[in-house]
Amino acid sequence: DGVMTDGSIKTLGNVILTEGSQVHCDIQARTVSVQGTFQGSIRADRAELLDGCQVTGTVYVNTVYIDDGAVLNGDVRMQKDAPGFVTGEDGPSSIPVIH
Repeated sequence: DGVMTDGSIKTLGNVILTEGSQVHCDIQARTVSVQGTFQGSIRADRAELLDGCQVTGTVYVNTVYIDDGAVLNGDVRMQKDAPGFVTGEDGPSSIPVIH
């Protein structure tokens, strides 16, 4: 229930980690929104670290939004065309949401 302790998430769409989620993995997606607890690496076009989140790791992005009350213990690497960003011919897939 809202816990992922190993592995990776890879999608052409967006990933939303809701309040109360506890995720330890690597994520590659178009946009990653974090409100819960996350440990690992994020590779995305955009990351949103929202009020109440706790992020530990490295975030590779083109743009980032960090809300008041967000906690980041790690690095943000701002890059055009963030390395590892998922692209493909199939278009956006469904949005993984971890509650």
